[in-house]
Amino acid sequence: GQNLLQNGSFESFSTCPSILGQLNYASPWYNPTTNSPDYFNGCSTGSWVDVPQNFLGFQAARSGNGYAGIATYDITANGREYISQQISSPLVSGINYYLEFYVSLSDTSSHATDGLGAYISQNAVDNPENFYLPYIPQIRQPDGITLTDKTSWTKISGFYTATGGESYVTIGNFYPDSTTTIDTVSSTGNFWIAYYYIDDVLLIPDSLVNIKLQLQDPIHITVKNDRLEIFSGNENSIAKLFQSDGREIKNFIFSERTSVSLASLPTGVYLVWVQQDDGRTFSKRIFIE
Repeated sequence: GQNLLQNGSFESFSTCPSILGQLNYASPWYNPTTNSPDYFNGCSTGSWVDVPQNFLGFQAARSGNGYAGIATYDITANGREYISQQISSPLVSGINYYLEFYVSLSDTSSHATDGLGAYISQNAVDNPENFYLPYIPQIRQPDGITLTDKTSWTKISGFYTATGGESYVTIGNFYPDSTTTIDTVSSTGNFWIAYYYIDDVLLIPDSLVNIKLQLQDPIHITVKNDRLEIFSGNENSIAKLFQSDGREIKNFIFSERTSVSLASLPTGVYLVWVQQDDGRTFSKRIFIE
C-alpha cells in the first residue's frame, strides 16, 4: 500500500490485452512516444500477449499474471520503447526514495543491451517519434553490463534524493545506439532486437525499505540430484511445473518445504510457479539435464 506507483505489478487492467501495443490497458501506465510498448497478461489465453507463453517467448510473471514489455534496441536506428506513469503524489524535497523494477530478456531477442533505467522527472516526457528520449536516468543498470538472462528476473534498483515536485517515472533505454553496449546473444533470434519484459515496479521512501525486506518471504527453488527442492517460508503453498510450451505437467500443495522427483522428465527448460497462501507468487525457470 506504500508504493507511490500504481499497478506496479501490472495486474490491473481495463480490458484484457489481445494484441501487441496495448500498454494503455494497464492504466495508469502509458506510452510516452509513438512506438508500441506491450502489455502481457495470463487472461489473454492463447494469444500473442498471453503469460507465460507469448509472441516474444516463454516467461511467467515475477508476481501475479501480468507484465509489460519494451524494446531497448531494434533494427531502426535509435529505435526505443518506454513505459511511463504519473507518481501518485509528488516527491518531497530532501527525502531519499528507493526505486526498483525487474527485467527479463525475451527468448526471441537476438541482442541484449545495457542502459535500462528509470528517469524521474517533474514533468511528463515524450517524443513525437519512436526514437530515444535524451534524458539521464537516475536509476540504471551499470554501464557496459548487458542484461542477458532469459530465464530469471533481474532487479534494477537504486536510491534517489528528491529536489521536490518530481511527478513522473519513465523506464527504458535513454541512450542512443552509439553509447549503448549491444551484445549478440543469439544468431537464431526471430527479431533483430533487444526486448525486455518488465515487472514489479516499486517507488517508496527509503525509510520503508527495511520494512519491505522484512515482509518478503524467501522462496528458494533448486534442482539437485534429479529432484526439485522448494522452500517457501509459508505454511500452505501451491506449486506448478510447466513445460516450455506452457503445458502444466505437475501441481501440488505443500507446507514450507517440498521435494519432487524429476527423474522421469526429458532434458529441457521448465518453469516452476509457486503461490503462497497470501496470494503472492514467484516463478523460476529451471533446466533439467
